[in-house]
Amino acid sequence: MAIEIIRDPLWNNIRLDPLSFELIDTPAFQRLRYVRQLGLAFLVYPGATHSRFEHALGTYHLARRTLSLFEEHEDLYGDNVRTKIERCLRVTAAEADAAGRERELYRERFDEALAGLDLLLVPTLAFVAPPADADELAIRAGVVRFTLPFNVLGVPALALPCGAAEDGLPASLQLVGRRGDDGLVLAAGIALASPD
Repeated sequence: MAIEIIRDPLWNNIRLDPLSFELIDTPAFQRLRYVRQLGLAFLVYPGATHSRFEHALGTYHLARRTLSLFEEHEDLYGDNVRTKIERCLRVTAAEADAAGRERELYRERFDEALAGLDLLLVPTLAFVAPPADADELAIRAGVVRFTLPFNVLGVPALALPCGAAEDGLPASLQLVGRRGDDGLVLAAGIALASPD
């Protein structure tokens, strides 16, 4: 099996197996070269030119590295992290393909539901902030209940504080927009957070 190597300024050599190289060579992945990971930061810091392409390569590299470390040192991982990695490793290629198809259908339904609307306003959490010592695995489903749908869709979502809830604990709401409407979501968030 041939291995392709990409030189990276942060990780040195990133080794790609043939399947990964084939994916990276697709037009969709190549377009990531033109999406800035750091927004307009390069206007202030000229060296801040990191793209989504570079970010995705680094993420791929770290995921492979994490997997090899996990195989060697599984017993050193905490339950909250080990459980997530084990769940990911159980996903088959067929399940991943089926999930991709379901996500496309979900995106279509989301786009239909948002027809005629600019933004969606929804809670960020299903409950107030949990105690610092809460069992993360026990509360995870509730923590991501209102954020996971938008993460899966890849749409912009911005959590904003909206005052106090029970026992004076902070509460927040999310502004959600359509794919590509990041600027609208951020502009609305700035307007809502403005004291005027």
